[in-house]
Amino acid sequence: MPVPPVPVQVLQRAQQVWHAQQLPPYVQFTSRVQDRDDPVLVIIRTSDGAAYTRTLPQNPDGRVYVAPGVRLTGPYGAPLGFCVSMVHCSGVLQADPFSLPPAQPEDQKVIASVHAYADAYAVSFGPSTRFHGRHVYDLVLQPRYDPRRYEIRDMLIDASDYRMWQITYEVPSGQSAVTIRYDFGPVPDSDNVWYLQFICVYSPQRANRSPGGCTLASTSLWNFALPASVPDWYFDPQQYKEHEESTQ
Repeated sequence: MPVPPVPVQVLQRAQQVWHAQQLPPYVQFTSRVQDRDDPVLVIIRTSDGAAYTRTLPQNPDGRVYVAPGVRLTGPYGAPLGFCVSMVHCSGVLQADPFSLPPAQPEDQKVIASVHAYADAYAVSFGPSTRFHGRHVYDLVLQPRYDPRRYEIRDMLIDASDYRMWQITYEVPSGQSAVTIRYDFGPVPDSDNVWYLQFICVYSPQRANRSPGGCTLASTSLWNFALPASVPDWYFDPQQYKEHEESTQ
């Protein structure tokens, strides 16, 4: 009979699975920007995290706002993805995992290269055991060091394949903190692409919370597409300007 893993083993395995996942070159979806009425079309170039955004006015006479080559973050500057700390971060916007170790001289023999993050968190199991009808591990993370730098507080990990269903951050905001929860899942009609699906913003100081604890600033991602190619000028403000001028 297999021995159940301890919390730290679940976290380590989840990290391995996260870094092993392969993203397509581009991810496109529709979402909303906080305090804006119109939804926004977003195209991500996953090789470097550059993004192209364009508003989708609901009023036929509404103005379209375009932002080429932007860098996206979550609400209140929360990291988009899995970030052990603010300097060890692997986002859903990049195909690359944590920065690789420095290159070794050719004449230097190397036995192995590892990433060491020390014991940044005290990890324990939380109360949740089921999510979307699946068995999960609920990890509660208590930072051992500066909580404003080590922001993860909870993770829901699938017990069968160690995919991340949820990551919860506690992000500094003024004198207090705001809780941001990211929900992940499979992209519809894709070949096993796992991506961000919903952003829940929770703050005890804010009113109009839903029964699930998410404020009106929360948003979903929908209308996913995985384009095979996107022009480079979508992701560079100067190139975009030159393209627009050449078509006028």
